[in-house]
Amino acid sequence: MVPADLFHATEKTRDKLEDLYDKYGDSYTEDVTEDSLRKIFENIPIKESSNDYILNHELSEIEKTLFSGPPPYGLFRNCWIHLRTV
Repeated sequence: MVPADLFHATEKTRDKLEDLYDKYGDSYTEDVTEDSLRKIFENIPIKESSNDYILNHELSEIEKTLFSGPPPYGLFRNCWIHLRTV
């Protein structure tokens, strides 16, 4: 039984399922298959943002907080590259 199979459940059943699955229906204990991963992704809402820079900037701030030196990931995160054809 997975959360997506239920239309209605008792509070006790919901509590048990919360221990086994995250809010999108991904199991904490079972391996994911390609099909189940597709279903899980369908349950994840897409955050609409017209400004990806804010997300990158926020991530950059988090990395500065977590790492004492340059972050080992996202080496070029704060770099902008402009290309044009000639």
